[in-house]
Amino acid sequence: MARLVFDFSVLRVLLVEDDTFAREMELTALQHLGISRITIASDGTDALDILERNKTFDLIISDWNMRPLDGIGLVTSVRRHWPSIAFVMITNNETVERVHQATDAGVDGYLIKPFSLNKLREVIQLALMSRVESAEGLFFDQSKQRPANPELDEVSNWLHGVLAQPVDQAGGVEQKNDEAITVLENRNLAAKVSNQLTGFISLLDASDPAQLSVIRLHVDCIRAILSGRNDLLEHETRNAILDGLTLAADLVTD
Repeated sequence: MARLVFDFSVLRVLLVEDDTFAREMELTALQHLGISRITIASDGTDALDILERNKTFDLIISDWNMRPLDGIGLVTSVRRHWPSIAFVMITNNETVERVHQATDAGVDGYLIKPFSLNKLREVIQLALMSRVESAEGLFFDQSKQRPANPELDEVSNWLHGVLAQPVDQAGGVEQKNDEAITVLENRNLAAKVSNQLTGFISLLDASDPAQLSVIRLHVDCIRAILSGRNDLLEHETRNAILDGLTLAADLVTD
């Protein structure tokens, strides 16, 4: 049976970048990852025109700062009209406020210039995973019912309880004064969860709905972390999340 992997060669990507040099660099990077089905848009308005004519994209990679329509304006429109398309934002800087703005607008992942091929690959995978419920057939036959697994349900409920805990009631964790350090720590934790998820996916056969629930659980954790939740960075909570996800993965793999 085929392994559950992302075949980048079949992805249909819309690259939105108004800077000619940056666009060529990003195009080359995507091609190095094996992505060849790439359409270029010069700005957000051009991207919307292309989307109106061709709605079959799997992924949009867009710069943030563009005129007349910037990346936030583009993703807002995409989420309204084409919600199943994964969206990666590229920016020159990252602050807590920008993270919140991008997340609230519906961005699935973001890259800080300059970025490595490995980081580009990781963010693309995360963005696709974030749209797993909308990407029909990308992972599993969703017509199958998930078999009862009380242990998995217990782990899932516990983790979602952690993610639902209000930040101001998270045990008195101090708010960090250095936003740059906080953002970096959030990204590092999200990367650890993403790496665990990538390893989990590499072991799977595309058949078991229970495994899809574990993928969704990882994605829920990543989203919460990237939203700027300082309480999730506390040592015991961080380790508990990683251990809980490991246990969930073990429960649905042989």
